[in-house]
Amino acid sequence: MPAAVPIRASRLPSLAALAFAGVVLAAPSAQAALSPYYQRLVELRAILADGAITGALEAHGPIEAIEAAGPDRYILKAGGCSLAVTVTTVPPPPGEAPMPGPRKFRLTAGEVACP
Repeated sequence: MPAAVPIRASRLPSLAALAFAGVVLAAPSAQAALSPYYQRLVELRAILADGAITGALEAHGPIEAIEAAGPDRYILKAGGCSLAVTVTTVPPPPGEAPMPGPRKFRLTAGEVACP
């Protein structure tokens, strides 16, 4: 039976690195998302660029405020009226892997509510 070969301390970092690389390569891929700060900016820009959303409030005056009302929910205010907007994640098509970057989403507006 061959004698056990001791592992030198200088080889341990390279073995650990190989083990880590193996775990990373074997793990399923994940979608790299934006930080919440930048994701919110993407969502706010999309809300303001959506003609159907801004058009729904146009008769009541310019948008005066946009309030984050919870996860994936915003309230827009104009002229005393409000409009709820919901952000919904759009999954990738079947068989396609998620791409890195901002999440894909769609906006859904409720009804304009005026006192």
